[in-house]
Formats: sequence, C-alpha cells, structure tokens
Amino acid sequence: MPALLAFSRNHPRGAEVYTTVKLCGAQPAVGSLWIGADGKGRLRLVICDNGAYITCLTRRRGIAAKTPKDETGFSLFTRPKRRNRLCRMVYRGKAAAVPEGVEPLRGGALLAMYEAIREPGARSENTEKRYVFRARGVNAGLAETFAVYEDGSLASTASVVAANDVAALIGDVYTVYQYRYKGYAARLTGACVAHAQQHGLTPMLYCEKPMKRFYRRMGFL
Repeated sequence: MPALLAFSRNHPRGAEVYTTVKLCGAQPAVGSLWIGADGKGRLRLVICDNGAYITCLTRRRGIAAKTPKDETGFSLFTRPKRRNRLCRMVYRGKAAAVPEGVEPLRGGALLAMYEAIREPGARSENTEKRYVFRARGVNAGLAETFAVYEDGSLASTASVVAANDVAALIGDVYTVYQYRYKGYAARLTGACVAHAQQHGLTPMLYCEKPMKRFYRRMGFL
C-alpha cells in the first residue's frame, strides 16, 4: 500500500487512485483497484474502476498486468475498446474565478444530485456506490461538488471528484434536461477549475470525443 500511494499521489492521472486508497485505507473496495507488477515485483500498473470510467496508470509503455480473475476463472476486468475510451483533457487556460450563482453541495444535500441524475425508479447499485464515494470524498476534503439551482430546483451539478498532490479530477457534470442550453455546465466546470487552482492543483477531466470541442473552448487540451 505505501508503494501504491507513492505511485499515485504525484502522478497527474493518479488523483482518482489516490483518493480511492485514502478513502478505503488498506482495503479498497472489491473490484475497484487492481495492481500489476513486473517479474521483480515492482509496481508497474494500477487500474481504478469507479463505475463511471477507468483510470490506468503505467510507469512505462509496454508493461501490463494479467487480467484479474475470480475463483471460477472469469475475467474481472477488460479494457474498453479504443473507440469507446474516454479522452483525457488537462486545463491549460487562464486563472479562473468561481462564477456567481454557484453553491457547494455538502452532506445530505449531495443526495439531491443523485436524485436528479438517476433513472426513474430506485437508484442503481452503481449510482448508489458513486453517491457514497462522493459523499465520503467531500467529507474527507478530497472532493467538492457544486450546483446551480433554478426556481428552487437543482438544475445542474459538477464535481471535483478526486484529488492528489498535483491534480484534481473533474466529473459528474450533469444538467437536468429541462434546464439545458443555458450555460450551466460551463459555469460549474469553471467553478471546479477555480477550486482546483485555489489549492494549487492542475484541473483535468475525462470526456467522450463529441465533448472535446466544448471543453477546448474552456481551456482544456
């Protein structure tokens, strides 16, 4: 575990892994972390699956871990096909200030976020896990969630979902359908950028290819 923390705390892509380990201690949630080593037992690959996307850290290209399997021999993890992989973008724009009309969500108020983005009916197991993880991260000071309200209802949210010593990972950018196309997502992403910069961290995020243009306009490369 000390090697994993050292590996992830100063790696730009290690924010999510670092936060997961910090929140879960020496026993990360089953199915969330896998560690690969070379023939000499040195740490070479870390894979973190938080249910929303997959983060892979490698010290060198060409080093890979064997896919972990359960007791029946069934693979527990498969890499997504290249065409389905998310794009990693890093903020290279100017210093940002927290926009007006944005407020932090903490404690029980975080539940409103997941009530807004869940599908009709009971929350899925995956959404419930993300809610618990986010709430723990906020309470531990490793994450922050922001929201915009319209007419007293939650309209849009965005979060700094994880952080290590060098980077802050932005995620959970979501706008309720009837409030879209009003610039809320851009405003909240800007709030996350400002929060990260205030703590001396580099903002970064993962997005689908169609969204690259949107984030480029905001200063992400």
